[in-house]
Amino acid sequence: MNRSIQDVNNRWANLLGITLLCVTALTLVSVLFIEDEWADRADDLAVIALAVAGVVWYHWGQNRFKLSWTPLLLNTAALLTHVVAFIVEKDDPKSIGDNFLTIQYYLFTTVFIAWQFYQARRVAGLLEPVANARTTDKNPDRIDPPVEAPAAPIKGEPRK
Repeated sequence: MNRSIQDVNNRWANLLGITLLCVTALTLVSVLFIEDEWADRADDLAVIALAVAGVVWYHWGQNRFKLSWTPLLLNTAALLTHVVAFIVEKDDPKSIGDNFLTIQYYLFTTVFIAWQFYQARRVAGLLEPVANARTTDKNPDRIDPPVEAPAAPIKGEPRK
């Protein structure tokens, strides 16, 4: 199956976002065994559920080949989940430690994924002429760029 350059860029952008979510979800599995109360485990279980939803979304249909807000939204939801847990558990010093570090992690990853999403959209605009390129009839392996209109002459420059 042939994929365009843009499809490959989108795939890696989505894979990175989902992977950053899953890495932390896997580390939070060990925290489930340490915390005593189910109320303390709720935020970690929510992040694990978000990671599972992200993996299912990534593998479902052609989602991985489309530049999507989903990885950014899932990481933002994980960040908000731990911010709320931090506020709820602030009186329990034993439970608050993992939330503090996880908030930092998701803050950095959410900013990084947002920047990467912005850059991917910008690159998509730059790749537009390549996406519209066509092959020649003489040599199907050679790709000619789309024909562009000639530029307007610079003021003071004689017309040709």
